[in-house]
Amino acid sequence: LSGVLLYHVVSGNLRSSDLSAGEVTPLNTASKFTVNLGSEVTITDAQENTATVIATDVQGTNGVIHVLNKVILP
Repeated sequence: LSGVLLYHVVSGNLRSSDLSAGEVTPLNTASKFTVNLGSEVTITDAQENTATVIATDVQGTNGVIHVLNKVILP
């Protein structure tokens, strides 16, 4: 479970304006995911599944949250 949870976390305080297309290394460094920019922002996980970003820049006490419509898997 911790591997899946850490796959959803990236180091830093990244807002939507900081996003760029390409591979991202999450805290679970065993697998990377890909950010895809277009008419909507999507994430392609290591299993080739795609999740869509449905909310951005939700400020938490310890970082920024971007909400996905499904769980991504390493």
